[in-house]
Amino acid sequence: MRFQLHGSPVILTGDLSLTRAKVSLKTMLKSLRKEGQGYLVECNRLDMVHSQEACQIGQIPSSLVNTVQQYSEVFAEPAGLPPKRGHEHSITLKVGSNPVGVRPYRYPQCQKDEIEKLIKEMLAAGIIQPSKSSFSSPVLLVKKKDGSWRFCVDYRALNKETIPDKYPIPIIEELICNIWDYPCNYLND
Repeated sequence: MRFQLHGSPVILTGDLSLTRAKVSLKTMLKSLRKEGQGYLVECNRLDMVHSQEACQIGQIPSSLVNTVQQYSEVFAEPAGLPPKRGHEHSITLKVGSNPVGVRPYRYPQCQKDEIEKLIKEMLAAGIIQPSKSSFSSPVLLVKKKDGSWRFCVDYRALNKETIPDKYPIPIIEELICNIWDYPCNYLND
């Protein structure tokens, strides 16, 4: 590595006798148990971008294009719902509650058209399906920063009639310590 320090050239070279192989997380934790401390050093080369033209959205580096093409299934729009799970989730209503049916809001024509378009897209993708349920909740459109619309459903009336699920949230530090059987102390600010 070469750089200038107070006008003088400085050259840093590595000591080949200190070269180490890649280590797995399990091996590193085992070593930490024995030795009590360790270091992780990571050096990356960063190239400076000097012009505004290089930052334009339309110009994507070829390395990113290759990555996106290689993992296209990750970046693809979902074509439907996720696969069935072993446990079906449900909404438990309070005893004696009636079906929640809230009247739709009044929308300007441009929002009505957008709602209909979004519903057709979701029906075609299999995200939603036609229903004859006696429950209904109104839809809201919220404008995003890019000018497109976010489709939101107002479930406040339904939420008032449901029994909430209450589970304690696990502490992540305890979970990590249990996985690796290693005493850990964390400070989270």
